[in-house]
Amino acid sequence: MKGSTTWRLLRYTTIALLILSFFFTVERLVSLYFSIVSLHSYLGIHEILEDYVHHEFTRKCCIVGIQLICLKIVFLSMPFNAF
Repeated sequence: MKGSTTWRLLRYTTIALLILSFFFTVERLVSLYFSIVSLHSYLGIHEILEDYVHHEFTRKCCIVGIQLICLKIVFLSMPFNAF
């Protein structure tokens, strides 16, 4: 992703997290909240890995690991009756 796109996505997810934090008690919004938290944390960690991990194979392995962790958080936050 381009740097400006990542920067905008980080800002949009921050705004969404601030808005959703007021409605944290509604079950469906909790799932959306954790999905946005996962996206926001993935984008931030991805940028750190791109900047500071110089070995390409290690960087790609770390990125795949972070993607799997974020997906697991999203799936675990979904209500069971959503499927």
